[in-house]
Amino acid sequence: MSKKIFFLFFLFFSIYDIYGEIIPEGAFSSSARGSTALDILESPVSPRFFSFGGAGSSIYSHDSIFYNPAGAWTGSNSSSVFFDFQTLNADARRSDISYLKRNDDIVNGFYLSYIDYGDFTEVDSNGTIKGSFSPYDYILNYSFSKGIKNRFGVNLKYVYSNMVFESAKTVAADVGFILKGNKTYYSFLVRNFGVPVKIYGQSYPLPLEIIAGVRYVYSNNLSGIFDLKMPVNNTPYPAAGVEYKKVFGDILVRFRGGINLNNRKYLGWGSVFSGGFGIDFGSFNLDYGFIPYSNVDMSHKIALSMRFGELKKNQNKK
Repeated sequence: MSKKIFFLFFLFFSIYDIYGEIIPEGAFSSSARGSTALDILESPVSPRFFSFGGAGSSIYSHDSIFYNPAGAWTGSNSSSVFFDFQTLNADARRSDISYLKRNDDIVNGFYLSYIDYGDFTEVDSNGTIKGSFSPYDYILNYSFSKGIKNRFGVNLKYVYSNMVFESAKTVAADVGFILKGNKTYYSFLVRNFGVPVKIYGQSYPLPLEIIAGVRYVYSNNLSGIFDLKMPVNNTPYPAAGVEYKKVFGDILVRFRGGINLNNRKYLGWGSVFSGGFGIDFGSFNLDYGFIPYSNVDMSHKIALSMRFGELKKNQNKK
């Protein structure tokens, strides 16, 4: 595993040196805000991660395919399907679907993400209404991961953005790993490493992000997670969350809370905290998360997933 880690560092910084255009001027500082394109790539998608304030790179789960591919995981020689729906700011809506298939220590997966920004009124230079238009983005992704305790994973994704009067498309990759200790999991992740896009003749880099994370399992019912996020288009910031599990009969409920300091400077302390819950019943999982944007707006996320295949009842209970 140490050789793989060394190789990842070597590969990343070698490509960084050759293709400097993927890093905007003033990278990893507030002066780079607004310098990247295709912001759809920044979101970790799943309500679980939103509940944790955007943290969770060290988690093994079916929805990790959207965040750290090394954590993409399902039951022993089984499959899982994930659906979600999200309300974003204003009239924007997002939907995602994924499929994972595990064979021993190897997991293959696919996902599709689609975001609709709602209807906008089109007017001419005289202010006359000519109609409406609806921009949208989508991502097609293939994921591969390998390992049991220590895992390595790669996402390869095609991204398309339809801005009505202009469109953009590119390919990108996520590369990550998770190392397991006694009660601690450590993660390292490079997200959205890819080819810059051209919009109106100008080249824009993708929102590349480097993340280092840790998860500590205090007990069977309580765990905490922490991610240090280093986006190329902003200053580094921390995100953290906690999860408490409680069994009610045959139903397992997970209560979640999180904190993210990314927007505090611009939206105040009201935008820092997030929360949610998860409900496991049989082979089904229901997740809900919400993020307040101070007094501006609130974003809601809900997802349903199902596991099937050779997942035995005692394995599911465990």
